[in-house]
Amino acid sequence: MSSSLRINKRVVVYNKADLANPKMTQKYLKYTREVEKYDCFEMSAKKHIHVDKFISHIKHKVNPRFSTIGNWMMIGGNPNVGKSTIINTLRVKEDNIEHNRKSGARVGAVPC
Repeated sequence: MSSSLRINKRVVVYNKADLANPKMTQKYLKYTREVEKYDCFEMSAKKHIHVDKFISHIKHKVNPRFSTIGNWMMIGGNPNVGKSTIINTLRVKEDNIEHNRKSGARVGAVPC
């Protein structure tokens, strides 16, 4: 599994940007871009702030592995960071994507 994670492009999203200190958010964004070398975004999925910017990036910069099924995403994070809100917001924003209404946010395996 770790080998497949290495070949896939990672994008870091700092959600709930509307609740965070803007200066600290910019500090984390700069660190993530310059040191970690990941594309990153701040957004508020609940208030739909910067969601379009994230969607545009995914559409134009992340090439799907299989053209017939499009992009797949894995969303992870600590509890209460808005993972389900991000998923559901993306589904609502991109209602023209085929098959987007068949599944929503679901909990996967929970570690012991």
